[in-house]
Amino acid sequence: MKTILMLIITALSLSACSTSVPTLVNEQSLQGDWKITYIKDGPVIAHSPAEISFIENNKVVGNASCNRIMASYQLDADKESFSFGQNASTMMMCPPILMDQELKLFSAMAEVTNAHFEEGFLVLTDQNMRMIIKAERK
Repeated sequence: MKTILMLIITALSLSACSTSVPTLVNEQSLQGDWKITYIKDGPVIAHSPAEISFIENNKVVGNASCNRIMASYQLDADKESFSFGQNASTMMMCPPILMDQELKLFSAMAEVTNAHFEEGFLVLTDQNMRMIIKAERK
């Protein structure tokens, strides 16, 4: 009985320690629509329209929370680097809370230097591998 109990405890302990291994991104895996769930230090506002779509020719378009956004991106799979180019957006006025989140997203995009997939999420990180933006496929 003690042996069975020890085996169960060991199995539970090992499964609790398992972690997901990040997967590198490539052009094909990025393509499509992504709902942003996290920016810098916290989750996005509930029911926020923040989303991005990676399209052909290294372009990204989407909704920054209030305004439409467009930018380029650079991915170097050999160096495992990722970055956004200068972004442009429409200039509509929205509720202050969405405008604040939008500014936070623009700032976050400028800090991104790496990208990987983790547990099905696209995770964009800074040079210290700190999560800056997290998104789920739509």
